[in-house]
Amino acid sequence: MRKICFPVLALCMAILVSCSKDSNSSSNGGGGGNTTVGKKISEIYEAYSNIEEESTDYGQTWSQTYSYSYDSELDEAWNWNGDKITSIDYYHESEIYGSDVFTYDSGGNVSKITYSSSDYSDYIKFTYSGSKISKFEIYVDAILYEAWELSYSGNKIIRINCIYLLDDTKAKISDRRKSFLKNFHYAENSGTSLQKDGLPYMTLTWTGNNITQIRVVRSDEEEYAGTYSYDSKQNPYYGGNVLTAEVIWNAGITKLSQNNVTYCYDSNGDTENYSYNYYDNYPMQESYSYVYTGTYYDGTMYRDTYTYRYDYTYLTEN
Repeated sequence: MRKICFPVLALCMAILVSCSKDSNSSSNGGGGGNTTVGKKISEIYEAYSNIEEESTDYGQTWSQTYSYSYDSELDEAWNWNGDKITSIDYYHESEIYGSDVFTYDSGGNVSKITYSSSDYSDYIKFTYSGSKISKFEIYVDAILYEAWELSYSGNKIIRINCIYLLDDTKAKISDRRKSFLKNFHYAENSGTSLQKDGLPYMTLTWTGNNITQIRVVRSDEEEYAGTYSYDSKQNPYYGGNVLTAEVIWNAGITKLSQNNVTYCYDSNGDTENYSYNYYDNYPMQESYSYVYTGTYYDGTMYRDTYTYRYDYTYLTEN
């Protein structure tokens, strides 16, 4: 899962081809309703670099201590049957290491997504009220770890309440293999019991069809807040329930928005800026960098810079 400041949109460096079905601009979106999927992601490619530096003169000069990078390589392959995702395959060094398999109910809604690999299998189950997801449950090794209920204003999700959270010896969310809260920076700092005096919840603030603020709260004490700005182009994750289910399971809640995040600022003081190349009103390529800085006990400063680039291909439909 990705953090909410990481709305990873990708499209391939190879030639991007258009899709004749492009109805997202009129979609209700926001997580509610069984709306039509617009452009369909086919493949996602990722490139990455990390540079670590140190300074002993209070940031006047920096020396590089570590670097790592890899060129664009296949990261995800999406498999479709009409407007339904059948599976998403995840790659590392051209080899599949795991897959999400989608199961549908008699009404055509996503009822379950199962992640399977050679090592383990986790899954998420969805409950609906009409065409809207009303609840989802996350299972790890067939044990219920988390359950969440959704509240709406019209077709937009405005609040997500945790109604069950397994409070075992793995107190930190970052220790858990799958967690809805792994989308958020706050999770990595949860060193005590996650339940504290009550279960966490989050609120979503919308401006038009975009989420412009997310708050994660535990025991009426704000733990995380993120604010977001957007472009005017179409987000390929915006559309029907099949995409809403994927956003909840894997992609990050800001992907419920109609447009693409260009800027994020969160309560940890982290900021991220995003740049895009577009084709036919959709992102063809997205890039962003973020920097962590700090000081060691001996006074040496450090600066770690992470840069990501995501490229997409879309399906062509006649």
